Amino acid sequence: MAYDWIIAHDSRHEKPYRMECLRCGETMDVKTPVSIKDYAKIADAFTEKHKNCKETIDTDWAFFPTCPYCGYEDEDYSGFDNDGDTVECECPNCEKEYMATMHLDVNFSSEKKDEK
Repeated sequence: MAYDWIIAHDSRHEKPYRMECLRCGETMDVKTPVSIKDYAKIADAFTEKHKNCKETIDTDWAFFPTCPYCGYEDEDYSGFDNDGDTVECECPNCEKEYMATMHLDVNFSSEKKDEK
């Protein structure tokens, strides 16, 4: 399957045979010479890694730290303890580093006390 946001540049590009994800911005330069078979394997691996990159990544007030590069939501937020904590994170999906801040929202419910 082809994904129109994943580009494999040809030899006429300033960086020949570079792979590029237009959604997260990651690039990978392929060293030449390379066989067509090996290039296809590299392209398949790059595509697999980036096929789920999100076009628009909303990272504000998400339920989990969300990678601003690929949109991965990391359910492991063990490095956060208090409201306002900012932690350097590494995305398990695209391996890029980003900063995430925890925001806590406190709510209460009340009800009448039984009067007897």
